[in-house]
Amino acid sequence: MAVIPLDKGFETEVDDVHVKDLSGFRWYVIQSNRSSPYVALYRSQKWNPDIVLLHRVIMSLKLGRPIHDYELVDHKDRNTFNN
Repeated sequence: MAVIPLDKGFETEVDDVHVKDLSGFRWYVIQSNRSSPYVALYRSQKWNPDIVLLHRVIMSLKLGRPIHDYELVDHKDRNTFNN
């Protein structure tokens, strides 16, 4: 496992095979009032900011295809910082 630094002094763990694909981005900790904190990045597409969750990016890399909005991806150990 490798560690990727986040904002606010947090860190997240990812498999070594994904470090090269993921470490070039600035990852943030986000949290709504009703959820656990998640690791995400902000992506802008022509005035439309988009939040991309790290665990969904990793699943997309593993599957070799985009993850659709209707597909459920979650952490098997419920630890949102263990990706």
